[in-house]
Amino acid sequence: MDRLIGSAVAVALVLAAPFGAGLAQQTGPVQVGTLTCRGGAGSGFILGSVTNLACVLHVAGKPDDRYLAAIQNFAVNFGINIGEAEIALSWDVIAPTPWLTPGRLAGTYGAAAASDGRNLAGGVNGVMALRPSRQQDEASRRIAEKLGSLELRYDG
Repeated sequence: MDRLIGSAVAVALVLAAPFGAGLAQQTGPVQVGTLTCRGGAGSGFILGSVTNLACVLHVAGKPDDRYLAAIQNFAVNFGINIGEAEIALSWDVIAPTPWLTPGRLAGTYGAAAASDGRNLAGGVNGVMALRPSRQQDEASRRIAEKLGSLELRYDG
């Protein structure tokens, strides 16, 4: 009887293996979309040493998610008078799975050590990553690469 149960379990595991392998291939860090943040030029988004930017997460086939980003000491760190120029920063959003629920990016992000500080890691449980997008101009990409921290709040 024990041998029969053991054989049944082994057969079930063998039959389930192709399905489990397919699921394993679908999970893991994947680029799920692009986060673009804008502010400056009369936007009224500067409060002391904090710069607030309006952000949009675009994921193909889904409605856009809106966030507010707070960046500490933005003008001090980069020597930029943000009141005179429109700032547009863009990141590729890397997530542990291809599925994001609305507001999932909210949280604090800091420089990821493994990326020489170029990527930001954080969000809920620290499992999200923001990688400076290559689709932006060189100056914006350099700023995005040098940010030490970013706070995202869901504005849904």
